[in-house]
Amino acid sequence: MDSNDSHCDTARQVLEHAIGRNVVVVANNSNLELCKQACELEGLKVVSTVSLCTKREELIALQ
Repeated sequence: MDSNDSHCDTARQVLEHAIGRNVVVVANNSNLELCKQACELEGLKVVSTVSLCTKREELIALQ
């Protein structure tokens, strides 16, 4: 994602390169819900999310 792209712009880019409609959203915890909603608005099916820990980027939490 480019820092100037909106969440919906990024979801549209994913849709252009996706095979099928199922996606896993990977984002910082503070952006996770917005990214998920943007994907769903663009017609993608979010099957799982991965939340990056904001204090320690090497830690992730599968949801």
